[in-house]
Amino acid sequence: MADTLQVVGGTPALGPDDKVRLVAKMLIGMHRMTELELGRRLGLPRTPIYNRMQGRTPFSVAEVARMADIFGISPEVFLAGPNALIAGSDSGSIKTRRRGASVSPHVATSTSGSRPRLSLVA
Repeated sequence: MADTLQVVGGTPALGPDDKVRLVAKMLIGMHRMTELELGRRLGLPRTPIYNRMQGRTPFSVAEVARMADIFGISPEVFLAGPNALIAGSDSGSIKTRRRGASVSPHVATSTSGSRPRLSLVA
């Protein structure tokens, strides 16, 4: 949300809600998932997930924890923001919940014959 941005040295700083939302959007894209699919996995109907993804409503702590489980990453990645996720994927690894473990981007096809999905595997 634009009203939560702080300007530090001429560059807008993201608030925690913005970081969570942007990381969620990036992970949805990486996993070729839709916002609606994420909402279903979180137990949220269409309007609430849409409002969260648009920054109108913040994600709850429980929802962030659930997203971390869905994507197989540490919840701290959401609070670190999109730059941490980009840095992790550029280096070929993103921190997972297991201490010291990392995952690498991997393209896999589902058994249903649908399009390839980018998933993070150990």
